[in-house]
Amino acid sequence: VKFSFVEKDRFDSNYLIPISYIVQHNQNCFNCFQPRFTIGGQTYTFRENLDGGWIILNRNASGYYRVNYDEETWRLIAKALQDDHTSINELNRAQ
Repeated sequence: VKFSFVEKDRFDSNYLIPISYIVQHNQNCFNCFQPRFTIGGQTYTFRENLDGGWIILNRNASGYYRVNYDEETWRLIAKALQDDHTSINELNRAQ
């Protein structure tokens, strides 16, 4: 959150947000702990091939933000947790 006493300065900046993620079919990705890209004021479309599996952003809750998924992704995450809760890292289970 940007802090300023001057109201006009409060909302004129974009912030770069580092995004890390993991996908169900590539959970052992060595480089996935590092932010894969940053976004700031724009929309990003994933080109990752999910093959019907889930994707989790903010891997291991390493960023100071929360993620809200579409209905299908929530369903896939819930199914993975029901089938084997250890398939998703405990820090992401708590999100």
